[in-house]
Amino acid sequence: CGGPSGRVGIGRGRDGREFCEASPCAIVELRLGPALHYLQPDRCALERAQRRRRLAANARERRRMLGLNVAFDRLRSVIPNLESEKKLSKSETLQMAQIYIKSSSIHSADVRE
Repeated sequence: CGGPSGRVGIGRGRDGREFCEASPCAIVELRLGPALHYLQPDRCALERAQRRRRLAANARERRRMLGLNVAFDRLRSVIPNLESEKKLSKSETLQMAQIYIKSSSIHSADVRE
């Protein structure tokens, strides 16, 4: 079980067994004694797996939000903006897109008649 630096720090519990310092595993072992010591390696592995899953989920969410922001930027580029120096919010962009689509539909219906 590694600490924040990635190195393993070794300490000894009350029963003399080694455990990794600077980790929640070590704290659990110290507070609850040797009865839970046999769970310590599994607990460390579980914590590492949970951290990897959380980091992967965060990366997926960042990619998702980046894609969404790129899509909004592309939509903003085709929507006429009356206040050209101010960037439209996502909500304003969607409202302007809705108005633009409605006005385009009305205009194209008038042209066909």
